[in-house]
Formats: sequence, structure tokens, C-alpha cells
Amino acid sequence: MKRKGRVSGWVGAINRSAFSGALIFPLLFAGCATPDPNPPAPLARTGYVDFYCETTGDLSWDVSLKKPNSDKTKTAYSEYRPVPGNVLRIAVPPGNHRFVVGIFNRANPGPEEIDVTVEEAKVTPVKVELKPLASYTANKKVYRFGGSSKGYAKGTKISTEQGEIVDIVMQPEPAQSYERKERMAYFQAPAQ
Repeated sequence: MKRKGRVSGWVGAINRSAFSGALIFPLLFAGCATPDPNPPAPLARTGYVDFYCETTGDLSWDVSLKKPNSDKTKTAYSEYRPVPGNVLRIAVPPGNHRFVVGIFNRANPGPEEIDVTVEEAKVTPVKVELKPLASYTANKKVYRFGGSSKGYAKGTKISTEQGEIVDIVMQPEPAQSYERKERMAYFQAPAQ
């Protein structure tokens, strides 16, 4: 006798496993969400570090926390897409932290380290300066293949790119009362 309302066989097994997966999946990733580093009010047991550059906006930041008494680091923020504006805010527990800061979209000798003391419910600004070290010129070749009336056409376009190699120089400033980063004195809106 077959029961009504219950699917058996391999179809029922797939339905049951899909239902179980739908219940378990959110539990697996519940702890992976990063808290908003720019909330309207400071979070409990949290301090904030604002890395800002007065001369340049739209930087692609690579910021890691260095573990005490170790060379191991933990990524705090790393994106190739530039941050709109000139401020990157990182939320961390209060205490002394060593940050390793690099910038992807400016030629530089490599990341720099800085020690920052973070206070609960406060913002510690870190002024980042990009000091010119040297200039460079690079040739860029772009190969193009396309269809034409006689078959395939080939072409090479050579363009010259000039730029600056910069040194990342950082200076921590005294902790300030918490405000959203858009309300901080050093914030500059992204260029339109």
C-alpha cells in the first residue's frame, strides 16, 4: 500500500536532502558576516581605525592585521576595486594592533607596517601619505585579431604609460570621538 502525499524513491530522497540542506546552509555561514565598519553608533567592544589620504582618493587598499609575536597576518580588508572617497574604516577590538598596509593601484615598493592603539567606541585616524620616489615609463602592447573581408586581420597597438612610484608613509593621530566616516574632518567625497 502506497501512502498518499509522500514521494518515495530517488525523487523523495532528493527532496528530503534539499530540504535538509536549506536548513543547514544558513547555519554554516551565520558567522561569516563582517560587521558594518561605519555604523550610525559605535558597536560594543569595538574601536575603529580610519586610514585616509588627503591627496588621493579612490585607492585600492590591502590591509592586514599582524598577529602578536608572529609573522602571520589576517586580512582586515583587501579589494582591487577602489574605495569611494579617501577613507578606509576598519573595525577592530580595542587594544594595540600592528597593521600591514599596501595599496594595489599605485606603484610602490610594498606594504608598510604601523602600530596603532585603538580605544573602544573611538576612531583612531591614520594619515597616509604617498610620497613620490621615482617616475616610470612602460610600453604596453595590445594584440588584436579580427575578421576582415580577406580573412583575419592582425594588428598590434603600442601605447606608452607614464606614472609615479610612491612610498607609503603613515602617521597615527590621537583617537577621536566616534562619528560616521562621512562626518570626519578629513573625509573627502568621491570625485564625480
